[in-house]
Amino acid sequence: MIHMGSAVHLLSKFNRFQRSYNWDFILSSFGLYIGALLTPYCQSINFGDYNMDDLANMRYGPFERKYPGQLKIPEVEATFLKPNPDLISSYMYKWRSLIVDEAGYYYPKEKYAKNGYIFLYDTTGIPDGRFILKGMFPTNLPSYNMSYDEDSITKLTIKFNVDTIERL
Repeated sequence: MIHMGSAVHLLSKFNRFQRSYNWDFILSSFGLYIGALLTPYCQSINFGDYNMDDLANMRYGPFERKYPGQLKIPEVEATFLKPNPDLISSYMYKWRSLIVDEAGYYYPKEKYAKNGYIFLYDTTGIPDGRFILKGMFPTNLPSYNMSYDEDSITKLTIKFNVDTIERL
């Protein structure tokens, strides 16, 4: 019989758990704007596959049965460090020009929906998983929170809409 303490000790020797810092987020390129150049500046990314916020309930005699409701993908949120020159803002504003023209009309989604990629690596640096974020586009542009109260690096948080997430 294995006790909890010995099981934790045994698992700690393997050191094969996913670390929160072994990943890359790669954006698609368009024209001279190369998404892979932004990868080193991405400090965090929050993403997840489908969620069911509401369940359908049905009475079945004295009992209750639940069925899946609508599936939805939560927003993907990435935080970037702002370099000089500001590659992040330039890239996002170029992406915005693919979504909306100068007169305020939207282009067809095929023009601006791109794929993003998240690569996971194990502790030895070997690729351990890959996610494809299909139909991705930004839902906000960089916003700046400047202050003389602190001397910190400026971070830009961008939210993305995603149609589907596939794990390969």
